[in-house]
Amino acid sequence: MSEEKLIDEFRKFKPKLSDLSTRLEALLKTLVANESIQFHQITSRVKTEDSLKKKIRRKEKYSDLNQITDLLGVRVITYFDDDVDRIAHIISDEFEIDENNSTDKRNTDSTSFGYKSLHFVVELSNQRLTLSEWKNYVNYKFEVQIRSILQHTWAEIEHDLGYKASSEIPMQEKRSFARISAVLEMVDQEFRALRDRLIEYETTLPLLIQESPETVKIDRASVNEFIKNNALLNEIDLELARQINVKIDQSESKFPYSEMIDFFEIKNIKELQEILEQNREGLIQFATEYLNRVDSIVKGQSLYILPYLLTAKTGNKTKIENYIKALSIGKDSEAIANRIMTTYQVTQKNTDHNIG
Repeated sequence: MSEEKLIDEFRKFKPKLSDLSTRLEALLKTLVANESIQFHQITSRVKTEDSLKKKIRRKEKYSDLNQITDLLGVRVITYFDDDVDRIAHIISDEFEIDENNSTDKRNTDSTSFGYKSLHFVVELSNQRLTLSEWKNYVNYKFEVQIRSILQHTWAEIEHDLGYKASSEIPMQEKRSFARISAVLEMVDQEFRALRDRLIEYETTLPLLIQESPETVKIDRASVNEFIKNNALLNEIDLELARQINVKIDQSESKFPYSEMIDFFEIKNIKELQEILEQNREGLIQFATEYLNRVDSIVKGQSLYILPYLLTAKTGNKTKIENYIKALSIGKDSEAIANRIMTTYQVTQKNTDHNIG
C-alpha cells in the first residue's frame, strides 16, 4: 500500500484510536490501582500524522496499517524499578501479548547504549472483547511501555540530546553517557532498597515501642504507630470526644505530628508517653475549651493540641507565635497565639475555681 493510502486510512482510523486511547488509559489506571501499586504517571497517545509519515518512509515495508503496532501507545511510569515487573504481570494477565514485537530492553548487554525499559505490543483479550464497551476493538494492536521514573528521565534526556545509537555519540563523550546510565541504574536500586528498609522498620515498630520505647526516635512512622496503638492517647481522645460531644474520625490525620513534637525536643516515644502522662488532665481541659465548637475530632487530636498546651504553659507569647510560624499553622500567628493563651487562662481559672 502506498504512503498516501496508508495515511488516508490512518485519518479515517484516528477517531476510533483516540477513543480507545482514552479507554485504555483509564483501564490501566484502574488495574494498577487495584493491585495497590503506586505509580507516577499513566498516559496514552495516538501517533501523529507527521510521525507516521516518517516511519513509513524510514521502514518502507508496510503494506497494511495493521502492521504498524505503535499507532497507539500507553506509557506507565513507576516510582520503583521492581514495580515495572509487577505491572508487566498485569499486562500479561489482562491482554494478549504479541511476543514477536515485544521487547525487554532491560535484558540487553550491560555495555549497550541507553537506559533500559520494557515494551509490550498487545491487543485486547478475548474475554474483554466480549464486553459491550470493548467489542468494537477487535485486532487493534497497541504498545505499552513500562519504565521507572529514573529510566524515563534518562530516556527523555537522551531523546532531547538527539542521540539514538552508540555509534552517534562523540568518542570523548561515550564514557560520560555510560557513567550516567550506570549511576541512574544504581540510584534506582538504592531507592528500592531504601523503600524496603523503611517498610521493614515500620513493621518492627509495634514491638519496639512496646518493649523499648526509649530507643524509638520521633519520626513520622513512630508517631503514627503511637497514635494508632497507644492506650493513654486513646483514652484522652475518647474523654475529649465525650466532653465536647463529638465523634472521632478514625481516618489517618495529615497533621505534621513529628515536626510538632520535634519542636519541643522530645527525642523518643518514652519521653512522649511521659509528657502525656504528666499533662493528661490539663490537656483534656485545655483541648475541651479550645475545640468546643468543632463537629468532630480525628484520632490523635489530643497529640495535635498538646504542643499548644506546652507553649501556653511557658506564658511566652513569642514562643507560641514562633511555633505557629515554624509549623505554618494558619496565616495569623498572633491571633492563634492569643486564642491559645486565652484558652489556657480560662482553663486555669476553672481549675483554680474547682480547687477553691
